[in-house]
This record gives sequence, C-alpha cells and structure tokens, in this order.
Amino acid sequence: VKTCLGRIDFLQLLTHKTLIGVVMYPNNGLSTNFSSLQGLRVLVVDGNVDCCDLIKLLLQLYGVEVQTAFSVQQALKIFRQWQPDILVSDITLPQEDGFALIQLCGMKSKTNCDKVD
Repeated sequence: VKTCLGRIDFLQLLTHKTLIGVVMYPNNGLSTNFSSLQGLRVLVVDGNVDCCDLIKLLLQLYGVEVQTAFSVQQALKIFRQWQPDILVSDITLPQEDGFALIQLCGMKSKTNCDKVD
C-alpha cells in the first residue's frame, strides 16, 4: 500500500471477532534498527491463546525466539527448560496469577543463576 506517509506494511489479524491492524511506518523518524532483538528469547504467558499468538507473531517479525504458555505451571516448566531472557506475563491467569509466576521465576533465577529481565 502506498500513501503520503510512504510505504505501509499492513498486517491484519482476527482475534475475538475484532480486526486488529498492525501498521509499520518506515519513514516515521523512529529507529527501525531492530537487529538487537535477533535471537532474544521471550516467554509470553497469557490465558488467552489469541493474545499469545498475536504477541508471538509480532515478536517473531523481528527475529525474537518466542515460547508461549497458558498457565503458571506450563510457564514454569518452559522457564526451567528454556531459560528465556525476558518473561512477559498477564496478571490474570487461570488458577494462579501472574504475580505468583513472576515471584517464582525471580526466586528460581536467584537460586539457579538463571537470567531474567
């Protein structure tokens, strides 16, 4: 698509029957050098599968390695095995909340010297 703003890449995703548009403006004056994200490991935790899929898709566009989990127990298992650089979590998760997950991962990173940002 060509507009007065320059070339626009438009990605449409359907989630919860709502159209979400993600627009990237290469000529907006903001840095587009996202090479520092290449290979970054991110664990995304949310009880909403569509939300996890959307975040995963957007991060993968920039070369980020992404794993998703839908519960605290699933996230802890992935966290121990995969040791992500960053944990992104919803606060309202099934059974346990995101605060508990963050605290558990924080304790595990201190005792095991894992890396958590």
